Amino acid sequence: MTEVKREVFGQMPREEGGGVVEKFVLKSDSVKVEILSLGCIIAALETKGRDGKFSDVVLGFDTLEGYTRKHPFFGAVVGRVANRIAKGRFTVDEKEYQLFVNNGPNSLHGGARGFDKVLWSPQVLPNGVCFFRLSPDGEEGYPGDLKVWVTYTLSGGELAINYQAQTSKTTPINLTNHAYFNLAGQGSRDIYDHEISIEADSYLPVDDTKIPTGGWMEQRHWTTLLAAAGMQISDGFLTDRLPKQGTSTRILSATKGVTSKPVSIKWWLLLLAAKDDNIVVGVEESGSVNAWSIHALSS
Repeated sequence: MTEVKREVFGQMPREEGGGVVEKFVLKSDSVKVEILSLGCIIAALETKGRDGKFSDVVLGFDTLEGYTRKHPFFGAVVGRVANRIAKGRFTVDEKEYQLFVNNGPNSLHGGARGFDKVLWSPQVLPNGVCFFRLSPDGEEGYPGDLKVWVTYTLSGGELAINYQAQTSKTTPINLTNHAYFNLAGQGSRDIYDHEISIEADSYLPVDDTKIPTGGWMEQRHWTTLLAAAGMQISDGFLTDRLPKQGTSTRILSATKGVTSKPVSIKWWLLLLAAKDDNIVVGVEESGSVNAWSIHALSS
């Protein structure tokens, strides 16, 4: 049985358009999650550890002020397109579109005012909450009126996110949630004793601006590329402890099982493991709170 509560979290600044930000608390016997109407942000996720005690395993802020300032997309839904679009340009139906460039030469996570920075309209469900917004034609340079629904449901120990979208014109869309996880719980020093296991046959090399080069490499090349990070591949899986901050590594993106279609109970894995250069690995994972992907944040 899931309990759903609704309360006011804060008021958006006038320069940000104003409006009331609400918080929705979903609670079962083993999990409690707090979700904001601003950016569909997962502000807190409490789950039982081996000791039976509850701990908050996602990074976030206690007040609205933290989310209205610049932050690395803590817990938010990002879009229209998560990740980077090279030079902020793409062509659809023989027409070229120019997006707002906000990450070096590229457009990142939807542009200057992506889905993470806007208020969504909520609808309470028996075991969750559904958020809706209309992204108008031309927003951040994207074509078409885009209707988007993001639904969070909690069933026992499983939190699911379902993404749906409907557009009036052909448009790229790639939605995800950008939560950062520390499975040791709030107050723990860092995530460098976490272990990861990634099933993947290949990865996409990227250039210095983190755009795929257009080729791909098989798993056998990982050993050399990951050796500097203290990571190993064993029996087809990448399983080891995260490298410590400051390790110089290359950026990788796993490709097995990745889909551009809306999915539920699936998460992107994003590991920010080094201070200057990062390993980034993308893969879908189970939505069970005991098997979730980790978003590791370097300090």
